[in-house]
Amino acid sequence: VGYYVDDLPSFAELYRRVWSPSASKAFVRFLGARYPVIRDLNAAWGTSYASYDALVADKPDPQPSSGAQTAQTMLRDFKLFARETVARYVQLTASIVREEDPGHLVFSPRLEAGRGLVDAAPYLDLFAPFDAVAVTVHPADVTAGLSPAELAMLELVYASSGRPVIATGLSVPARDSGLYATASSESPSWESFTRSVGTQESRATQAYNVLASLYNMPFVIGAHWESWRDADGDDKRRENLGLVKKDGKRYRELTQALTAFNARVYRSRGAPLAAAPPAAGPDARKAAATAVAAPVVDDVVDLRRKD
Repeated sequence: VGYYVDDLPSFAELYRRVWSPSASKAFVRFLGARYPVIRDLNAAWGTSYASYDALVADKPDPQPSSGAQTAQTMLRDFKLFARETVARYVQLTASIVREEDPGHLVFSPRLEAGRGLVDAAPYLDLFAPFDAVAVTVHPADVTAGLSPAELAMLELVYASSGRPVIATGLSVPARDSGLYATASSESPSWESFTRSVGTQESRATQAYNVLASLYNMPFVIGAHWESWRDADGDDKRRENLGLVKKDGKRYRELTQALTAFNARVYRSRGAPLAAAPPAAGPDARKAAATAVAAPVVDDVVDLRRKD
């Protein structure tokens, strides 16, 4: 289908990443176009550099907390240059991928929802060259489907970029997988543990509801699951992220729910999808089979009849 040009790059404080040998040369050219002589820069920034070489040697660090006008002007110039670097990055990555493989879509770097997306927000308007903006969505699983904050986050991406959104890295972990017995705040599995649900039945229902939330947003063009197989290796990263277990055996409840979702999307013809009933109570397995698995059979049978 297409390519992500990068994976989870950090956009945090890009204005402070200007002093590498290559970036500093570009930064000096940028400043030279704004301030043809060094005394003009000194007047704007409240500095006293003898030359641009002296500026590079000093490597000043802008101070966002300073209220002085000169400090704010310096910060503005640093941030404007950061935007130029992002614009160049977007243009280069998108054009190179299209040149090498013109038959596929080009997606933005995958952006990490939460803090990572907050850092990227000032640059989203520069993402127009991409066919879609990729956002890694790890639902908090505190509501049925995506929460209002998670929905608002995706709406912000669309409004800021003007591009469709593709949701990546979806997963709903469950504690009854047995993979979180040793989870702690020091382990790589802690993030998924903090948003896990109790059972595979609840996992299946929530996965369906998350996908329905995404489907009901007209600018979301697709979504994909985090992993085919659970993370259960020797690096202490044990997470219930897969469609199948480490041994390849499928999670029946989850795969049935995803099958039901795909069939219902086909049948909906663009109409919004309702949330699935929660799997809860002492007979949760039976409830899940009624609420999720049964429609799989009905939908598949109906589709075959149409064929």
